[in-house]
Amino acid sequence: MPSNRPDFVDRHIASSRPPRSDERLDAVRQILAPAGQEYRSALSSATEEARVVLRTLESAGNGRTARVAQELGGFALGPLDPVQFTALLDPEKRVDPGHLKRLEEAVAIMEWDLAEAAPVTAVDVDSKVGLRDTVEEALAERGRSYGAVRTAVLLRGGSYSDARDERLLGRLPFREWRSLERTLAPPLVVTVEGRDLDTVSGLAQFLDGGQKIVLLVSGPCPPAPLARLMGPNTFVVQAMEPEALEGLASFSGSGVSALVPPEAARFVYEPEDGGALDVEELPESPPRMWVGGISPAQQAEDLRILESWGRRQEAPFSAGTNRAGSPAPGDEAFGSSDSGSEASAPTAPDPAERLAAWLLSRADLDDAEG
Repeated sequence: MPSNRPDFVDRHIASSRPPRSDERLDAVRQILAPAGQEYRSALSSATEEARVVLRTLESAGNGRTARVAQELGGFALGPLDPVQFTALLDPEKRVDPGHLKRLEEAVAIMEWDLAEAAPVTAVDVDSKVGLRDTVEEALAERGRSYGAVRTAVLLRGGSYSDARDERLLGRLPFREWRSLERTLAPPLVVTVEGRDLDTVSGLAQFLDGGQKIVLLVSGPCPPAPLARLMGPNTFVVQAMEPEALEGLASFSGSGVSALVPPEAARFVYEPEDGGALDVEELPESPPRMWVGGISPAQQAEDLRILESWGRRQEAPFSAGTNRAGSPAPGDEAFGSSDSGSEASAPTAPDPAERLAAWLLSRADLDDAEG
């Protein structure tokens, strides 16, 4: 964290775990930066408006307090309170000094965020905290500027209440973000070990508005950890190279991506136009080892979900440039013996059939610890 932020900002901003060194991080940040510019543009406008409100309130009474105190000289240290004295001189323009201080802090938080914070937030997962909770904490910390903007709006409208609204200058949980705030949300990049992906399905609650989350995965990894996050409005990418994130960065809605090791599946799910799933690569063999707390059966289930989406879509299920027809929904039972028997060949051309073969292989999975 930058060391030149105001002291009181430290009281409102929790320290986050900085991302570990990862050669992919800079490239990912560069690709996602345009997706964070809308947030910075909106924050810049809100900050300037808040500055105007602050100057207006200062000139409406409270700004005179310091000048009055200076003019009173030694009297200000004795029987005459400069705040009360200023109120007597101009009672109708008097503004609560406490509220003015809140506005000053809100403006300072916005200014610090605008000047110091990157348009793309990056954090590291502590195994003791877990992936889902790390993301929740990072977004809550990122929400501090939203709370500061709300504080300025409430103070400008005269509806601010210390008892109700003082918490807005602290961390603002994602569940309290409004629709516009979620739409403007800057991307979040998370470095994580593959063994800590057991709570990845919990990220679904954060995939709303324009929120984009990218996982930089290291070490042994489940074959398709993001399969459970595919949905009608969520862009999902599982790839090896940062360049695969271009589509996610330009997508107007929410999305999640994982840059995974070579042994994991690679696919892209685009929700537009009814949804299209493109599977580029599948693992060479079925999952047989535990990865952290994720069992081989759970890993195989992720691949089942991938196959289910492939058979559900109306367009042919694709794997790179090799496209083969797939049955319409309901024409073939998912995981049936007919499908599995044809898919048992080692080099099945259709990814849907290859995935079905994984189901048959589950019969002799070993639950070896990994």
